[in-house]
Amino acid sequence: MATKASKKKPPSPASNPQRDMFVIMPFSGSKSCTEEQWTDIFENVFSPAAEAAGLSCSRAKVSTGSLIKSIVERLRTSYIVLADITDANPNVFYELGVRHSLSKRTIIVAQGASHIPSDLRGYWSLIYGTEPRHVKKFAEDLKGIVDHINAEPERPDNPVSDYLEREFVQSTRIKTLDAARRFSALHTELTGILGELSGGRFRRYPSSVGQHSCLSLLLDERYIDPGPELLRQAYEARKTLRVLMGCDEPSSSFVADAISMVSALMNDVRVLRDKLAKGDYSEPEQISVLNWSFSASTNQPQSPLKTREPSPYRCAFSPRPSGPTGYGDEDSDDSL
Repeated sequence: MATKASKKKPPSPASNPQRDMFVIMPFSGSKSCTEEQWTDIFENVFSPAAEAAGLSCSRAKVSTGSLIKSIVERLRTSYIVLADITDANPNVFYELGVRHSLSKRTIIVAQGASHIPSDLRGYWSLIYGTEPRHVKKFAEDLKGIVDHINAEPERPDNPVSDYLEREFVQSTRIKTLDAARRFSALHTELTGILGELSGGRFRRYPSSVGQHSCLSLLLDERYIDPGPELLRQAYEARKTLRVLMGCDEPSSSFVADAISMVSALMNDVRVLRDKLAKGDYSEPEQISVLNWSFSASTNQPQSPLKTREPSPYRCAFSPRPSGPTGYGDEDSDDSL
């Protein structure tokens, strides 16, 4: 039976049930506010709005020495970062750039639209004030944005993530087209193998049955993950072809079953090749990891290799026991 195994990954901020909002804003007095007024804005505008949206709220505390290490950590791990860019404080803009480079889910706020550069106005941004009606409106607007973020926490929402998303899509497409070409070559090879098996010509050299290089390329390099079911078919087909080439007098039933096995694999390869060419295929979220099953009595692969008229090699895959990394040894030795 084919199964998939996965490596455990640390939870991302988006999956953390204790969602927080980290505020980056000026500490000292500026053109618009004194130090005390900035503190008042954090405590009476930002914190209540965050709590109303279901978020805990905090900001870096003023202290002696450099805060950059602790701030960068929060910029990386916080679920949402609220950046107040009023008065174009250079520290805030630096921290905003760091956040844009490290994560998504960033909301820009300011006390007036003129404080927000035109390049950033197309992303999440809000204007706030300190009068009661403005504070209420800000809380409502912030909750609306947080609701959108909760629905799509990994949606690109800044210039850096937009760029990386485009690059990812482009690089993924290039990889997909390359895989489609390789699967096309594999399909061609399987048609040759099928013809040689059907015509009884697989004893001739060079033989596609004996070489099956495209099939081995898929299994040895895993240039794309086709899913556990197709991998199972491919491993069994390669093993069967190797057993076939090692038999002195394979029976007609053995060859017939081998033809059926290769034909089924060829059809599935063609289907996946077409999906790859159209860009309609996505690899499994978890890496497909398969394991040969062994006979409990002999501790050998369950295969009639010693007979002169064997049946096609059909391997039953079982879940691979988890090692320290959760993967186990991924490379199965299916050599004769």
